[in-house]
Amino acid sequence: MPITRTPQAPTDEKRRHDRRARTDRRIRTDRRAGRSQQRGPGIGTLFVMCVLGMMALGLFVLFETNVGQSIDWKKMFFSKDQDTTSFKMGGVNLGMSGDAVRQLHSNINLETLATGESIGSFRFEGANYTLWFVKVDGRDKAYRMRSDQAFIGRSEIEILDGIGDKHGKPGTSECTKAGTDARKCHFQWWPSGGIALNVITTEKTKPGKRQRTEVTMIATDTYLDGKRIRLRKVLKTQ
Repeated sequence: MPITRTPQAPTDEKRRHDRRARTDRRIRTDRRAGRSQQRGPGIGTLFVMCVLGMMALGLFVLFETNVGQSIDWKKMFFSKDQDTTSFKMGGVNLGMSGDAVRQLHSNINLETLATGESIGSFRFEGANYTLWFVKVDGRDKAYRMRSDQAFIGRSEIEILDGIGDKHGKPGTSECTKAGTDARKCHFQWWPSGGIALNVITTEKTKPGKRQRTEVTMIATDTYLDGKRIRLRKVLKTQ
């Protein structure tokens, strides 16, 4: 009869050998993973160094070839010196400082008010202009400006058409009778950039005389005006 051998249980020495083999495989795997992780930051550092090198080369080329001399770098990086709006009256932008306005209109008369704000006035192309300034971040800025002018021989419609060409149709309008020979109207526009524009017209027509239209325009930067109101509240509580 064939002899059947019963499998023998693994010896203690074989079990120890198997455990050592598994431990060695795990250590090798951990080492490979560690080397992979170490390589990651090295590639990232190399990429950053390449980018910095390219930037340095670009700056070198700019300075050596005089490229970019026409760029106003101060205007680009120091935005607080820029006009805050593109709205203009008499060549002046809302947000301009008193010194900037003086460069345009040397005849401006500036006065400091009791509130610490300042007001300026000048005459330009037949109109009287008034500017109100508020100090923001240590720099005074025009937050409101007004012009007063009388037009002889020009109707209210002509004047309003000129304003409408720039700002479209008014948001509101209201007219009332102002005496026996005059009519007074109030119009309001909201140009872009947070500007409120109020126009007041008084049209006078007397027999035997040319038509006279008096126009008052008041433009307000609502952002700067809001800051002015908040600053006043803070000063009152101190």
